[in-house]
Amino acid sequence: PGDAPAAREATPVGTGAPASRGSAGLATGGGDEIPCGCASLAEIEKMAILRTLRATGWNRNEAAGILGINKSTLYRKLKQYGLLNGERKGKQ
Repeated sequence: PGDAPAAREATPVGTGAPASRGSAGLATGGGDEIPCGCASLAEIEKMAILRTLRATGWNRNEAAGILGINKSTLYRKLKQYGLLNGERKGKQ
């Protein structure tokens, strides 16, 4: 707790409203909520990774820390979901 990186305030894309941080440290809000039974675990994981990367300005070290995973695990997930270059290139 004392040496944890400072959390940034995330603003969901297209809303202008700050997001809140859920109990797992993930940015919530902005219309990304998932109704029960409408998404697979993989889709939920991908959304959480994307939301966290956007909130950190695509800082992989910070995103991995917020998600509670190693940087190598985050890299593997980005590769798995085809997010290594695609989303970031289109980022505005």
